[in-house]
Amino acid sequence: MKISRAVIVRLMVMIVLGLIFPLITNLTKVGGQPLYWLKALYSFLFAFAIYEGDFQIVKFFRRRYPNIGQTRVRTIASMVSNSLYTLAIVFLGFWLITLHYGASLKAYPVTEVMLISLFVSMVIGAIYESNYFLGRWKQTVVEGERLKGEKVSSEYEILKQQVNPDFLFKSLQVIEELIENEEEQALDYTEKLSQTYRYILQQRDEELIDLKTEIDYVQKYLSLLQKQLGQPLPIQWQIDSEAEYKRIIPFSLQYILSPILANNTHKLSQITIFHKPDPLLGIRIQGIGWLGVIQEILPPLQEKYSYFTNQPLDIATTSEEEIEIWMPLIDTQIQV
Repeated sequence: MKISRAVIVRLMVMIVLGLIFPLITNLTKVGGQPLYWLKALYSFLFAFAIYEGDFQIVKFFRRRYPNIGQTRVRTIASMVSNSLYTLAIVFLGFWLITLHYGASLKAYPVTEVMLISLFVSMVIGAIYESNYFLGRWKQTVVEGERLKGEKVSSEYEILKQQVNPDFLFKSLQVIEELIENEEEQALDYTEKLSQTYRYILQQRDEELIDLKTEIDYVQKYLSLLQKQLGQPLPIQWQIDSEAEYKRIIPFSLQYILSPILANNTHKLSQITIFHKPDPLLGIRIQGIGWLGVIQEILPPLQEKYSYFTNQPLDIATTSEEEIEIWMPLIDTQIQV
């Protein structure tokens, strides 16, 4: 069985502490014996119990408070717990020695050993915490760069959907037809088109946006798309005012709805957009064959949501002809 480098390092530290502790703590008597090696053995056992116990305490609080934002809580909890544990081990160890040899605690430098052990424990704990913090910080930086890259990629895909030549060409066709027959509708269509692109330019650098603002944008976009298709879109909105000021990733609704509405190969009966108090935004898609389409387009958006909230962006198949997408609504108090 191969022993890891970390285990070897811990063992070497324990041996060194066992060798130097008798020299720096004036342990002149151990069970009535002045032998240095006996004193070193006791010191090694102290070091082993303290070091391994402190190490397990540190690991416990790393699991409980793993994030870089929890560094203060994790550090304080680890240091306090390690200090109490170290003092308890030293006192218990000396008590067992005196009990075995029938001696008095006054014959041993208990206070001095406690203080030195506490100092060593704090130094080692600080080294472990510093190493862990730097590792998490590096991981956070790498993750941030990865998400930034994914953000740019996903936003580029969204912009391509909006600015693609086909969409612009159809929009110009609609405007041309409306100018010939309905000038007022042509003006309204042109205004909505300009508002749509203005929204893209304004919100492309935002991380989160109010749900109400996103819905207003999507409804304008859908009205443009409806004119292009020449038929009503099967979309129903069931959003209460209490959810309108929760936050959402910009373009996320349009990112999901566009490929569904532009798809001519699957039957679409109805799309219902509603919310639950959890708070979650639900998108119910009724039709046949949509699961594969949704599973293909969602992963980039799921990655982005995992950065902002612990709640996943989920898909649920409620029946053969009905799929629900559950999108977390982010509270306005969350800072990003």
